[in-house]
Amino acid sequence: MNTLFKGSGDLHKIEADVERYEHELDAQEKLHAVVLMYLGKTVLPKFKNEKLQLYSRIVQQFHVVEIINSHQLASFWSTVLKTPNVANANLATVH
Repeated sequence: MNTLFKGSGDLHKIEADVERYEHELDAQEKLHAVVLMYLGKTVLPKFKNEKLQLYSRIVQQFHVVEIINSHQLASFWSTVLKTPNVANANLATVH
């Protein structure tokens, strides 16, 4: 309601403000486009590469742990098969 009762001098100020806001909006849109290009071409590939390297190290470590666990399990069953009771039971079923 206040803008309806302003003088003609105020109208020029309002028009200048609107024009300034339109220029700021254009500048913000250009800045937004530049930031998107920078993120897409510089930041995101670097981020992706770092995450892929980290994932690769995690998967490699997981494989090492799984190999160690497999060796331990094989060693355990080898020990179990060498116990006298199991070895004798194994021989009895074979003959």
